[in-house]
Amino acid sequence: MSNVSNLDREVPYWRMSALVAAVLFVGVSRAGAQGWVNVSLGSGGPTGRHSAAMTYADLVGGPPPQDVAVLFGGFGVRESQPPGPLNDTWHWHGALRTWEQIVPPISPGPRFGHALAFDAARQKVVLFGGSDENGISSETWEYDPAVGNWALVSVVGPSPRRYHAMTYDESIQRVVLFGGEDDGDTPRNDVWVFEGESANWVEASPSGDVPDGRSEHGFTFDPSIGKSVLYGGLNIGGQPLSDTRLLQVMPVGPGGYAALWSQCADAGGGPGPRFGHALTYDACLGATILFSGVPDSAVAYVTGDTWQMVVQNGQCVWSEAPTVYPAAPTHRRNYGLTYDRRSAEVVLFGGQDIRGVSTPFNADTWVLLCLPRFAEQPQSQVVRPGAEATFTVTVTDFPKFQLEYDYRWRKNGVPIVNQPPRITGADTDQLRIEGCTSADDGAYDVVVRPAHPLYLPVVDRLSDPASLSVVPDPGDLNADGVVNGEDIQPFMAALLGPQ
Repeated sequence: MSNVSNLDREVPYWRMSALVAAVLFVGVSRAGAQGWVNVSLGSGGPTGRHSAAMTYADLVGGPPPQDVAVLFGGFGVRESQPPGPLNDTWHWHGALRTWEQIVPPISPGPRFGHALAFDAARQKVVLFGGSDENGISSETWEYDPAVGNWALVSVVGPSPRRYHAMTYDESIQRVVLFGGEDDGDTPRNDVWVFEGESANWVEASPSGDVPDGRSEHGFTFDPSIGKSVLYGGLNIGGQPLSDTRLLQVMPVGPGGYAALWSQCADAGGGPGPRFGHALTYDACLGATILFSGVPDSAVAYVTGDTWQMVVQNGQCVWSEAPTVYPAAPTHRRNYGLTYDRRSAEVVLFGGQDIRGVSTPFNADTWVLLCLPRFAEQPQSQVVRPGAEATFTVTVTDFPKFQLEYDYRWRKNGVPIVNQPPRITGADTDQLRIEGCTSADDGAYDVVVRPAHPLYLPVVDRLSDPASLSVVPDPGDLNADGVVNGEDIQPFMAALLGPQ
């Protein structure tokens, strides 16, 4: 069934340092909570392509390597042929940083511009539509990632289309489809719900602030608000859009659904008009992630920015993601994007680079790691000579991991060395300095790195600085660090003046 490269299913989840991609450590960052890391493994993965579809299959009850991101098809490099539609199936094992090609007995035909979504309730990946060398499809296929089999389940439902988007709506436990362009190149704005038990598509009745028809848009479900998020896309006039919409799908009557749309005000601005991008919900950050896209349909220009969005007080708050950029994916469009729940990271594959490069089909794999965050920062303090000073930090991460950390406390940017009993904890979450003197004055911070191979390539996290000031007590007139009877003589001398 499979052609496995560098994959050992018996490797325990937390013992895979030998399989982690080699990426150099690149520095220290205080800003942000994300970092792009190139985890491409060279040969052995999917060929370069764009307009493929990718989704994460969160399988229940299987061993850790069984949870996979599924990639299918696209338009790209073919062996001994010109570039064209593809129909290969791949699994991305995020924990192992490894691609595995699956060779099912039957597969959907070669296509691009299709969509995938994982039906978590039924443990199946749903595929709809796409375009091949003969036209645009209305087929619905299901894929069982646990055994690696495809099955054609329906040819009736939404009209034939491509460059639509699908997501799994957890509130109704159904796959939902929106938009795309039909075989007349007309953008659609219809919403469909897939009832997998009967392999039946049901068109939802729209209401509210219904969006214009569009294709090549971003669409994903946000479980924090129980609604799907729509951003941008290409409208019927060939212009990129910049609106953010929220979609709530609700069952109504026997076998029906309502699609309630609302336009979400972009607090502080947003990513701007674009198409050819994708959205996915990052559960670690608690935000919707958007990467890159095409801002103007009239020019061959592709952005390379990363954005995150949270819904607060009824507003969609977009902000350019404070990512650590020692490297990042090149500017691209029509890439595959999904969120790997087990590894707590966004996964990106491939896409089309249209900046005039000779090889427009990307074949690289990137992950956007959710870096540790400081729940408690070190606090500045003023102490008397001879007193004790203590600096403490608390680091949080994705709850599923509960990682351990390496700590390196610094003073004025210089690493501190333990000198017990006076200086201890320089390699822990709490630095203690006993018997403080004026020589201890300075700015203290700590560099934190997760002690886990998945995170070794990532930029270290740096706490906020905290100052230490050692100030004598005004009553310590002889400056010996204590206030006692020996301070009386200098006090009297100061009081009486020269004799």
